[in-house]
Amino acid sequence: MARTEYLENEPWHHHWLLREEDPTSLVNTDWLETDQLLQEPGYTNIDEPTGIRWTYGGSRYQHFDNVGEYNSIPLIVHRVNTDNWIGSDFHDQPDVLALGCSYTEGPGLPYNFTWHSIAESITDLRINTIGRSGQNAAQQLFGMFGHNKHFAPPKSIWMLAPPLERFWAPVKTDIRETVTLHYQPDFRTFPNPTQHTPYMHEPIHGAKNFYPIDLASHGNLVAIETLINYTAAHNIELKLTSWVDSCLTTLERLYPQHVMARHDLPWIHRHTSEHPESSKECDCGLEPQNQYQYDFWNQAADVHPTHQRPHPGFHYHCHVAELFLDRKLSNTDIESIVPFWAGTDIEQQIIR
Repeated sequence: MARTEYLENEPWHHHWLLREEDPTSLVNTDWLETDQLLQEPGYTNIDEPTGIRWTYGGSRYQHFDNVGEYNSIPLIVHRVNTDNWIGSDFHDQPDVLALGCSYTEGPGLPYNFTWHSIAESITDLRINTIGRSGQNAAQQLFGMFGHNKHFAPPKSIWMLAPPLERFWAPVKTDIRETVTLHYQPDFRTFPNPTQHTPYMHEPIHGAKNFYPIDLASHGNLVAIETLINYTAAHNIELKLTSWVDSCLTTLERLYPQHVMARHDLPWIHRHTSEHPESSKECDCGLEPQNQYQYDFWNQAADVHPTHQRPHPGFHYHCHVAELFLDRKLSNTDIESIVPFWAGTDIEQQIIR
């Protein structure tokens, strides 16, 4: 039988795999190799006195202070664990697995200033974190199963859910993986990840089409419901919330028994041009307890040409930690929190 005749009798997904010539473009089968952040700049340093593995954040980050003027904050320095993820080494038997996107990973922040690291530093909890910038709920669900293949399942899963509009799409790229498309409400479509045009999916049969937004939302809600069913089946506590208002509202309506109460401060992002949180609007009483916290109090240091609004700073992450810990933090709780490199030889190598 000729190859073309064989293809005509095959199901559509066989066509897709043969066209791509690489089934791993659908999913990355080894979650430990999905960390694109560490490919930039592509090397890891080891601090001899402490044995800490670390790397610069590369040219992605430059810091501007709260009035838009450049100051002398050092380049972001990442701690790299032995599994090549950002952060401290994973616990073999974690109490908590933290899931989320950039609001969990904390680009432009010292790792110690992220909400899950804050929670770990003021409790006896052992917390592993696989939050990744730009990911959606489906990708984080996949990562959760990958984590549990390598380590003991956690006693609790905390998820700061990404927007439901993010679509994990089978788009072929130079690094051989799927990509996350971010819905643009102004254009009512998903943008092409490599061009400033709407993304057009090219199916095996038929004409090109736009990806519908409801398909993206459905995939993410299926992932979250799968997470709910998995945790219930394995007696794992699930704490669920979101940093974006539309997602949180949806989750509250669908899964009220799992979603935590809204925070009473203006930290929820409503897709506006304004910064999602400002300590000037907050009467919580928290204040920076050292110079490191002051440098990153209101915003992270991830201003760059394609991302003009930085991510929230240390103060914001303190309030997210409060949500998952179900208690208010005090200045005493946070007074000893500093970047991992503070007081080490690494600090002397950072160019200010």
